Amino acid sequence: MSVLEIPTDSYSTGNSLRSLFFLSMDLIFPFLGFTVIVIAGGIIFSLGLTARTRKTSSQTVEGTDFIPSQMFMGKDNLGGIAISEHTHQICLFKSPESPPLVLPITDLIGVFLVNNGEMLREKKRTYPQESIDFFDEVQIPKEGLVQSLHIESTQGPTQRIDLVILIHDENEPIHLINFLNMETKEGGIVFEKAITTAKHWQNVMEGLLFQADQLAKFQATTPQQIDLEKISS
Repeated sequence: MSVLEIPTDSYSTGNSLRSLFFLSMDLIFPFLGFTVIVIAGGIIFSLGLTARTRKTSSQTVEGTDFIPSQMFMGKDNLGGIAISEHTHQICLFKSPESPPLVLPITDLIGVFLVNNGEMLREKKRTYPQESIDFFDEVQIPKEGLVQSLHIESTQGPTQRIDLVILIHDENEPIHLINFLNMETKEGGIVFEKAITTAKHWQNVMEGLLFQADQLAKFQATTPQQIDLEKISS
């Protein structure tokens, strides 16, 4: 029986191909790793740059010394809001003719997200009792405003999205910020963009209401000046 012989040149060629393959893999993996690191680093750098730019912004709201961390102007230009994470204040915009109103977060009483006259989300102060009582006092006018935000159109589907903010003010306790008011379908691109932005601001205001409750509790038990940054951290 003859023994099968493998030509030397074929064997050498196979070894060469295998060596070339592993050499290629040795080069590819470091290259891929380097690429991933560069991309990740670029993303982190971009995010960090954005955050720093927002924090170091020194542009004030006209007519005030208020420096906003976030700001939104309503689609109807008749209402808007800005917050300052550093001073724990809010700034309300009523209309182009009215000066902006700067308030401490403790003047917040409640916030409501409304879509076509239907309450989607609601948050109110839980402390002190004075804030709770004031909320109850404005409950009837607040409900009337919410119902008035219901829109009926014979031409096509109309969507309206509003954020209702209540503050401790005897004369003007209710402030309205509009995010959408046009003929469009619920679930469409325009609607989803508006409702996402409105929910973001609902979340922001709910966080401020919680901080206001905590601050009020600290002030009720601590006579000295309260460090707002320690409470919110």
